[in-house]
Amino acid sequence: MLRFSHEQNTTQTRFGSGVIFKESNDYYYVLTSTSLVYISDFQIGRYQITDYSGYIYTGLLVHKDLDMELATIRINKNPGRPLKVIQLATMNPLPNEPLLLISYRSQIMNVLTMGFVIGFVNQEQKIELYTTIPSDVYGHGGAMINVNHELVGIQYKLYGRSVAIARESIQVYITMLL
Repeated sequence: MLRFSHEQNTTQTRFGSGVIFKESNDYYYVLTSTSLVYISDFQIGRYQITDYSGYIYTGLLVHKDLDMELATIRINKNPGRPLKVIQLATMNPLPNEPLLLISYRSQIMNVLTMGFVIGFVNQEQKIELYTTIPSDVYGHGGAMINVNHELVGIQYKLYGRSVAIARESIQVYITMLL
């Protein structure tokens, strides 16, 4: 869960997901959809992120790209609670290949939903991955995983089924951060 508080001391809770894609000595970096973290350029947010076992981390938004619809939140590492970093796939999944979406669904944490790749659509700033995976608005930021347990997409919208920012666009986004 991402819990957003902006500087006017009001709170908005947005349920969604993210995935740890990078770590440093002191921090983990969480990749998610901008729809979960972005309010405006004039508001500074603090985020609470709950991991798979219910432990809460405080996060800071360190990067967002509204065109690619991806954002990065940095959380402090807790030496007693190591978390796993997911690997980005080196190849796109093929049509009809099975995928797994790990996300919120109906406000339930850690839901695993399977489906198949329909195809890809090139947009101006990003490549979209269309799937047969059923989801809802709480699934935004969810990780789409291939059969090798690698990241192939981040869910960011729905058209009856899950639509994700595809692997190539995630790679471009990550490269911009480095």
